[in-house]
Amino acid sequence: MELRIFTIVTIVLSVKKLHALPVDEECGNQVICYGMREVFTDLAQGGEEILPGSGFDQQKDFIKNAIINLADKDSNEKVDFQEFKSKGVEMMRMVYDMFDRNSDGVLDDNEATIDKISQKSLKTGMNMIFNIFDQNQDEHISTEDIPNNEVFDRDNDGKVTLNELLTTLSDDKITNTILLPKPIQNLYSILDSNKDEKTSKEEVDNFINVVFKAFNVLDKDEDCFVTLERGSASDG
Repeated sequence: MELRIFTIVTIVLSVKKLHALPVDEECGNQVICYGMREVFTDLAQGGEEILPGSGFDQQKDFIKNAIINLADKDSNEKVDFQEFKSKGVEMMRMVYDMFDRNSDGVLDDNEATIDKISQKSLKTGMNMIFNIFDQNQDEHISTEDIPNNEVFDRDNDGKVTLNELLTTLSDDKITNTILLPKPIQNLYSILDSNKDEKTSKEEVDNFINVVFKAFNVLDKDEDCFVTLERGSASDG
């Protein structure tokens, strides 16, 4: 499953000197269309629609729910291939545009890499991640978004705290957020500024603003991009 998704992304990002994204709504590029169909068939379990997770595979349930949240145009809580393909094309176009840094519609050799990051790419990526992880579409990311999260409810009170989640995932090695590495604690303090164990869209926007401030410091030549080399040099 993961290999199939990786293959589709690799096809898009490995194409250089390319005029526009190599796929359209009619799925003119048969290689990418075939890859989409393979992923869809796997998630739909051979059926005609991707349905909400059944509870047997937590990882696959998460992927299914994310796809339904993102691609279910008619709000019937399931996704057919046309909806899946349409959202897939939209997301691939979004990734393509992130790499097309000069917006000329052509992916040049020096653009088909991940060595330069723009503010636009950061914001687009963060918003995409938020929409994927907000499984119940309540405009917050929390333990409530974990499929079959009752397995983490150690005290059986019907709620899963972050400490319960950490305790279970770490095999009792990390039982509290204060035991997390300091950089992660600092990050979490921004993403959960009101300490309600939920990350809202507003808190994500605040995090993006903090990142942008650091971005502006690292962007020495003011070209609106930061190279990975520049960022790693600042760490040293």
